[in-house]
Amino acid sequence: MKEEKFKQVLHYAQSLGLTPQELFNYMVAEKQANCLTEPVVVQQSKITHPCSGMFCYEDNSFSFELKENTTVKGVIVYVERTRFLAVCLEEKRLPWSTAALKVELNHKELDGAAATQNILTVAKDSRVKAEAAEWCHTFAQNGVKSGEAFLPSIYELIKMSDNKERINKALKRLNLVGLSGWYWSANEKDDDTAILVRLSDARENAFSKRHIGGFVRPAFWVNL
Repeated sequence: MKEEKFKQVLHYAQSLGLTPQELFNYMVAEKQANCLTEPVVVQQSKITHPCSGMFCYEDNSFSFELKENTTVKGVIVYVERTRFLAVCLEEKRLPWSTAALKVELNHKELDGAAATQNILTVAKDSRVKAEAAEWCHTFAQNGVKSGEAFLPSIYELIKMSDNKERINKALKRLNLVGLSGWYWSANEKDDDTAILVRLSDARENAFSKRHIGGFVRPAFWVNL
């Protein structure tokens, strides 16, 4: 009986585009909030907790549904405690830095926002270009404000790769380009190279910072 119920929950979660854990978390939260004693019936349009693949709107609300007369700001990548990461809707091919800027970052920095600020500070002090980080920082489209977005870290790009099917499904609904190919991270490998992540399989590789073949896709955090 338990095995059959688990199969039903798994099938239901898949039909909503959720993992069983996300569905379980939602049901627990709803029961605690409403003191429900009856089984919770979940409808995709009524999910009140952020999940990967949801649209993030200009007012930082989120939904699986496309709302009329409301600007989609990005697509949710993953949820971390009391905030979620979202990826912007546009991308561009750029070098990491045509000047091969030497930042001496923590090569395993997990926070792309902090790494981007470090890159920008060193670039300003050195009076050279850091094209990838600068474009992300000044990105101001679809409701994203200048200074809000950043160049994602390796860790954050891997999270995008892990959830690329949901993210690309949402981007397709907007008739936009999905995540594919090699994307610059905010992490250096050494003085001359930085790390690119291939989102099809989360593979990492180091390329010259002057290389213009990498994609740049800004991301931003939203506090809940």
